Amino acid sequence: MKNNSRLVLFIALLIVGGCSSSGKIVGTIYVIGNEPFTQLAVEDSTGTVYRIETTKELEMQLRRMQGRIVELSYSKLSTTEVGKTIAVGSIQEVSHK
Repeated sequence: MKNNSRLVLFIALLIVGGCSSSGKIVGTIYVIGNEPFTQLAVEDSTGTVYRIETTKELEMQLRRMQGRIVELSYSKLSTTEVGKTIAVGSIQEVSHK
């Protein structure tokens, strides 16, 4: 029984650890979707697109930066049926496209 509980704990830690992480992504900012359901996204150099979740203040700043290359610091990366999503905490512009 003790080994089973350790196995369950190990699997739970893998699941939780696999769904959240932190780091940085460098890529181009885009607005995806159709009005009124648009959403911000960033595409990295490999072509991977990440939907962006952030504060209203950072969202307005990112919308003005469409087409620019930025470095985004994120606190959480998750994957759902609609793709990858990052929770962005800060922005640094790298260059204009």
